[in-house]
Amino acid sequence: MHGLRKLGLQQGDVVATLLPNGGPMIEIYLAATQAGLYLVPINHHLAGPEIAYILADSGAKAFVADDRFADIAPRRRRRDRSCRRRRASRSAAIAGFQPVRRAQPTACRRRAPADRAAGQVMNYTSGTTGRPKGVRRALMPFDPDTVGSMFAMFLAMFGITPEGDGVHLVGSPLYHTAVLVFAGCSLHFGHTLVGDGQVDARRTR
Repeated sequence: MHGLRKLGLQQGDVVATLLPNGGPMIEIYLAATQAGLYLVPINHHLAGPEIAYILADSGAKAFVADDRFADIAPRRRRRDRSCRRRRASRSAAIAGFQPVRRAQPTACRRRAPADRAAGQVMNYTSGTTGRPKGVRRALMPFDPDTVGSMFAMFLAMFGITPEGDGVHLVGSPLYHTAVLVFAGCSLHFGHTLVGDGQVDARRTR
């Protein structure tokens, strides 16, 4: 959350991600939902122009991409002074991106900012005609921890109990709505998340 604030994001702003399953995706999801931001997880199987459209349409003020997607991650053009979007990647292997670690202040990682607010995910629909549409709902005026607990109680409908030795297996990409929702619910329920960012469907039995 401190890192997103350092990039200049304020409540109601949008941060977009082009990330595989893994810790960084979960970290940004948690940061966005604690900082009152909209998180737009982008399908990394899209083509560059499709990703660029979502970035522009969502009004993303920050874009975090994994280095492995350097060939499809839209980059800032040198002469395009109108683009104020901040870009970050794991090691700045993508031209025009800064390393994520630069946006992670070490002095205040142990304490939460005073201006926390509940954020949420803004998914882009895929089953529509024409261009994808972003589903943007109003932010809830509640404490982010309270909102996280409320969503976690969704699992109780299926007889799942909190804490204990619960483990949630993330078997699909986190850019999908239901996948990220269930992962987030499980995390707030005190369960361990297990996932593999290198899943190869051809090797799945």
